[in-house]
Amino acid sequence: MRKEGYSPATIKDRSKTIKRIAQQLGTLLDADAVKDWVARLPIRGGSKLNILKAYACYCKWKGSQFEFPRVPDTEPALPFIPLESELDTLIDGSGRKLSAFQLTLKETGARAGEVMRLQWTDLDTEAPSTRFG
Repeated sequence: MRKEGYSPATIKDRSKTIKRIAQQLGTLLDADAVKDWVARLPIRGGSKLNILKAYACYCKWKGSQFEFPRVPDTEPALPFIPLESELDTLIDGSGRKLSAFQLTLKETGARAGEVMRLQWTDLDTEAPSTRFG
């Protein structure tokens, strides 16, 4: 792989992957067993594709043929978005300072760093309050 221009980090990662496959399956000669093993792994498509690329490099080095199977698309998993009631429970269970911080985050939609940099001069006390008015 070095002659083909792969970086040392890629070579190291692919070597580790090949060793892991050999450890798990006991053989590297059965391409179908490798495909089945990769298909059963509880990982996303991009990670499976990296394992298959490492195995393809191994097969090329050994002089055998390897055809890539279809790999499901690599869409990221949807993030967990808590319900407002769950946020309220978290805020209620926190200490005085932390709950004030969390409530400010929830009510303003600001980022944590933005809230941490807030100063008293940033507040507009003359503007009418829409929350209680």
